[in-house]
Amino acid sequence: NLMQAEKSYMESLNINQNLQNHEGLAELYRNLGNIYLTQGKLLDAELTYLKALEINIKLEHEEGMASIYNSLGTVYKSKGEFDKAEAMQRKALIIYEKINNDEGLALAYGNLGNIFGIRGNLNESEKFHYKALEINNKLNNEVGLALAYGNLGNVYLAKEELKQAEEMYTAALKINEKLGRQQGIAIILGNLGNVNKLRKRFEDAEAMYLKALEIDERMGRLEGISRDLGNLGSLY
Repeated sequence: NLMQAEKSYMESLNINQNLQNHEGLAELYRNLGNIYLTQGKLLDAELTYLKALEINIKLEHEEGMASIYNSLGTVYKSKGEFDKAEAMQRKALIIYEKINNDEGLALAYGNLGNIFGIRGNLNESEKFHYKALEINNKLNNEVGLALAYGNLGNVYLAKEELKQAEEMYTAALKINEKLGRQQGIAIILGNLGNVNKLRKRFEDAEAMYLKALEIDERMGRLEGISRDLGNLGSLY
């Protein structure tokens, strides 16, 4: 329950402020920022993350700084401020390289790939997603691999390189099914539906969209349901 979590964090915030526990404060501000981001309260998320960043800079806590730069990048991407988003991800990248945090590096590369993809710079996007894929492969990070394959599928779909798009989405789907990641499964099924639609395999596309809709309805995922119904509507 996000509202209950927010209330608990606010109470902890007061205690940590009285104790002048700066490390605890930085962590609480970061957690609060995560809640606001999940709720779509982007300005609240930004301001809260900036408070966390300020404390981490004072403490010279590099891992904390990198994590917040990453989160701020996500906020700015959601606000459509892509130059700011890129700048934040690059700051995170520099720190993750310095402290040899491969998981963080993979995350930053993936985020940069998404930013370049939105801008339509697909070759640059592809390059970053392959870097993320390579690191996640090395780490045997299956969730990271599923995301990287899915992101590469998006790049190839945008390029209308449908064979490669299908290969990437299928690789992502297999991992998501193995891990039981229902949201990931629904998203990839929708994307495979798009591949089939572009190939004019309308029955296959419909089957994919319906499977995605079934999962999203079971999860009560409104964003997914809306997307699935839009996809189905585009066929008829």
